[in-house]
Amino acid sequence: MKSKSNRTRTVAIAACVGVALSLPAWREVFRQRAAANEARLATKEVADRKADLLMQQANFENPARREEIMRGAGYMRDGEERVEGQTK
Repeated sequence: MKSKSNRTRTVAIAACVGVALSLPAWREVFRQRAAANEARLATKEVADRKADLLMQQANFENPARREEIMRGAGYMRDGEERVEGQTK
């Protein structure tokens, strides 16, 4: 009976020691996982921003769209006058 009790105690101690020794490794795993998630979010934000900039660039390279943007900002060609009723 005593040997079974010693075996159980030895297994329990070994399990506790194993868990205690593995904690730093698990902390590192969770830290790396968090860093990877942050990097993924940053990459997604950069990709979204790049898509927006490419869309803006395409708009400015299109002459009709560029004129629409400029007129929306209040620019007029030389010799043009505002039509009454326009706010800009």
